[in-house]
Amino acid sequence: MKKLILQTAQNIFIDKPSLIIPTLLERICAWDDIDDYYYIEVTTLSPITVRLTNIPSGVDYDLHLYYGESWVAGSDNYGNADEEIHYMPSQTGRYYIRVYPYSGYSESPYTLQASFQ
Repeated sequence: MKKLILQTAQNIFIDKPSLIIPTLLERICAWDDIDDYYYIEVTTLSPITVRLTNIPSGVDYDLHLYYGESWVAGSDNYGNADEEIHYMPSQTGRYYIRVYPYSGYSESPYTLQASFQ
C-alpha cells in the first residue's frame, strides 16, 4: 500500500498515523519550527511527484527528498516560487520529504502534495 505519513517533530523521524496518497496537506513553517518532515513508503518502483505550492509571500521554502539519510532529489527555486520534485526510485522503502525554510517564516500555510504514477 502506498502511504504518506505526516511527521512534524523537529529534525527527527517518528511514525505517525498514515494517510493514503495521493494526498494534499496544508502546514505552516513557524519561526520555532526548524523543518517539516514527512515520509512515503515506496512499495513499487513507480515515479514519485512531490509538489510544494502556496508558499507565502516574503519567504523561501525548499523541498528535498531523502532515502534514509541520503539526499536523492530536491527543488530550490528562488523566493516563493512553487517547488516540484519528479523522482524515479531505484529501490523500495521509506523516502523522507523535507520542507526547509531557506529564508523566512510565516504563519500562513503552504500546500504539500505527493503522488505516485
